[in-house]
Amino acid sequence: MKETAIERALREMLKVQNFLELLDTAKKQNVKFINKVHDMNAQQQDLLHELELKQFYSSEGARKAKMLRQLRQERRAIKDTLDLWRPLKNFANKHPELKEELGAVLQEVTDIVKEQSNRYYCPRSKQGEPVAYRHYAPTKIDFDKALN
Repeated sequence: MKETAIERALREMLKVQNFLELLDTAKKQNVKFINKVHDMNAQQQDLLHELELKQFYSSEGARKAKMLRQLRQERRAIKDTLDLWRPLKNFANKHPELKEELGAVLQEVTDIVKEQSNRYYCPRSKQGEPVAYRHYAPTKIDFDKALN
C-alpha cells in the first residue's frame, strides 16, 4: 500500500492513541462498575428484606424471585467484566508516567506532521526563484516494500 510518510505516521500513532484510550477506559469502567455492583447489592438486600418482612403472596413472590434472578445475573456479568479488565486497570495505575510519556510522543509527532504538512521551499539564491515558495508535495511509497 502506497502512502506518504505523514499518512503512515498518523496511522501508526493511532495505535498509540487507541492504547491510551484503552487505559482510560479501563480505569473509568472500573469505578463505574464498582459503583454499579454496590447499587445492585443494595437492591438485592431490599428485595430480600421485602421477602422477609412483608406478607408473602405466591404471585408477588414469583415476581420478586424473577427480579432477584435478573439482578443477580446482571451483577455477575458486571463482576466478570471487572475481573477481565482488572489487569489493564492495574497496569494503568502502576505506570502513570508511561501514559504521560506516550501522550508527549503523540503531541510531538502531531507537531512534526503539522510542520511537514506546511513545508515550503525558500530559495537560497536568486537562481532558485522559479520554485520559490512551492509546497513540498509528499511522495507516496510502499513502506513495507521499502523496509524489506
